[in-house]
Amino acid sequence: MRYQYLIAILILFSCNLNQQQTNPKGVEIKYKCYVYPSVIDSLHMRDLYDNARWDIYTRYCDVLYKPKNDSLSSKAFGELELKFNDLFIRNDTVALFFDFMDNGQPVLPSMTRDYKQLATGVGFNVKTKKKIYIISSNTTITYNGNPTSRYENPLQPEVIKYIKENWDRLDDCFREIAEQKGVKK
Repeated sequence: MRYQYLIAILILFSCNLNQQQTNPKGVEIKYKCYVYPSVIDSLHMRDLYDNARWDIYTRYCDVLYKPKNDSLSSKAFGELELKFNDLFIRNDTVALFFDFMDNGQPVLPSMTRDYKQLATGVGFNVKTKKKIYIISSNTTITYNGNPTSRYENPLQPEVIKYIKENWDRLDDCFREIAEQKGVKK
């Protein structure tokens, strides 16, 4: 009898492994973009995670990354992978931190020719799901009342133009999120 239960559990588990993952809206996943870190899944923060990635990508997508170790190379941050780093929860606020990646290494200000400081953290009110601030090197930044800022409205005309003109060069996850937001080539 014990073996029958074990076999039944193994069969159910193997059936679940063969199912395709879907994002929260039921759209089939094309890329690794919607495989969430376990801490994000366990806290049910997929929407905040996706919003944070979108905010960070749209903030820097058309800004050039100039690596210090290769003076001939430069590409936009929209072409780099954005990888989850950590999160911080305090009371009703969660801050999600990410790193832009270059050749498997996080991009640090000291790695750029222009010592570029990046705001790659986003703070949200957990209850309302609203963005409260962005984080740059232990500094929080907020903006109020400017609908033409990328903080208030990430999908500015220059962002849409950049995405459409550079579609094939964009990081896979940025492209997938842009499609979800209604921006297509």
